[in-house]
Amino acid sequence: MRTRIVLLVAAMFAVLLPATSADAAGSEIHVIPRGDHTGFWSEMAIAADGNPMIASYNHGTQSVEVTTCYNPECTRARGAIVATGVPLADIDLAVGSDGLPVIAYTIRGFFLPGGFANVIKCSDAFCQRSRSYQRVFSSFSGDVGNISVDVDQHNNPTVIVDGSYEANGPRFTQLVSCGDPACRPADQRVRGLGVGRGHDVAIGPDGLPVIALNAVNRGARMTIERCADLRCKVRTSESIGNVGSHTPRVASDGKEITVVAVDVKQRAERIVCNASKCYEPQRISQDRVRVVSPNVAYSRAGATVVSYTDSARAGLWFSRCRSTCDRELLVDGDAGATFTRVGVTAREGVGFVSFFVPSQARLGIASVETY
Repeated sequence: MRTRIVLLVAAMFAVLLPATSADAAGSEIHVIPRGDHTGFWSEMAIAADGNPMIASYNHGTQSVEVTTCYNPECTRARGAIVATGVPLADIDLAVGSDGLPVIAYTIRGFFLPGGFANVIKCSDAFCQRSRSYQRVFSSFSGDVGNISVDVDQHNNPTVIVDGSYEANGPRFTQLVSCGDPACRPADQRVRGLGVGRGHDVAIGPDGLPVIALNAVNRGARMTIERCADLRCKVRTSESIGNVGSHTPRVASDGKEITVVAVDVKQRAERIVCNASKCYEPQRISQDRVRVVSPNVAYSRAGATVVSYTDSARAGLWFSRCRSTCDRELLVDGDAGATFTRVGVTAREGVGFVSFFVPSQARLGIASVETY
């Protein structure tokens, strides 16, 4: 399939979306008015200038978009369309030490079975000029699911994708280790991670990939896989979380690792690990909240920020965590949907959350004071 690339340069001004929670002190929430049906499957990273960058999907135009904020509140931003004609399945975003974004996304077949996974390496910080497109997975009769990406100190991506090669065939999860920043096919190394499993990847202590995986079945626990080398030829595995917990997301500040997930009662849990072991899970959401796809990022050494949506009330929640986590309801009744993901990133003193605003069918962003 040939991907048509469109370049778009736009200055965008955000519309204030009032926070409906009295507890949400120190937060600013805006909607970015860039056409309808934007903001699906959003993911975030910190751009080279220290401001948030968001990758998301425009369902109306079937395009993968990148929004780079000019300020922390994202009241001014620049946008780029990096792929069009894409029936998206999932998306992820990372920014390397070179300041250049890497976008990974999965594509479902239009009306026929099949699916693909691509990695885009941008040549500029706004992802507006030339880009490198590389395919890391292809299936012409099966399916494709979620994708995860992070980049190491050499700006080389590690990608995880799940899918199948045959219609109604067994699902699998595989890791693609890239030996160069563009992830060219000659430098890709593929390693199986077992049956189809929810997943996420981060660059952990010692600069090596760390992988969080769903359990093989609901009667088991998730695992964290620590790679012993950059290409992940050897890795160790440790069970984490509660039995039946799923949908892990992982982050690291280079010293410790944090995994967030959803337990069997649809509550958010947090697992903190050091370089050698993981500790008991801590529940961080209220009993009445029905958590969907939590996400996590590091604010500063030893502190994390976590966000998730509440499928029961369409609420957007935000937590700041050290030894324990607080809770703030940022938006009640107009945040996210069960089929979208919340993006999270952070820099010194402020955390950021990207989410879908159903009433306006647009991308929203919250900036929240942190420790």
